[in-house]
Amino acid sequence: MEMRTRSVLLTVAVSLLVCGPLVGAAGEKSDGRSCDLSIFRTPPPVVMRTFQHFQNHYVRIRSPRYTTPLVASLDVLTGLSVPERRVLVRAEFEIFTQVLGNVTEETLGVLWRKVCNTLNFITDRLTQCVMMDDLNTDQYSTELSLLLKRLKELKDDPASSSDRAVGDLVQLLNEHLTCVAARSSR
Repeated sequence: MEMRTRSVLLTVAVSLLVCGPLVGAAGEKSDGRSCDLSIFRTPPPVVMRTFQHFQNHYVRIRSPRYTTPLVASLDVLTGLSVPERRVLVRAEFEIFTQVLGNVTEETLGVLWRKVCNTLNFITDRLTQCVMMDDLNTDQYSTELSLLLKRLKELKDDPASSSDRAVGDLVQLLNEHLTCVAARSSR
């Protein structure tokens, strides 16, 4: 079997598994009155491997030039209040979903779609929690406001935003989402 065909088959097989562990764990419909992100406390290994595989595949295809992170450091994130953390991480997921949704590399195929679907699923759950927090923008700390402004500016730079988003994808899932999920149940 040709190496490229084997790579495509592996990509398809792994991508078919990516949403299952997350969606299966959260398959129940939410009543809109709870903020339970506990399913994200420890992302399933298959999801982490798929995101890492996507990241590696993207780097091989695109050879990104930008290394400035798109997301805040974990230290900065943990310095925010719990509701503000949810606001920031939701904004990061929204931007990642938008930016990666604009990637048009055909060779990323099914794997890319599964990653985007997973990002959408997570963003929806975070949005539900942020809406429950009922935190108005005028209540945001100066630090959160600056982080959101910086995130928007980076997103508006089309030359580098997708490279930066892919570069930070695993960190977003593994560090930021688990940080927010660790204190989310109510």
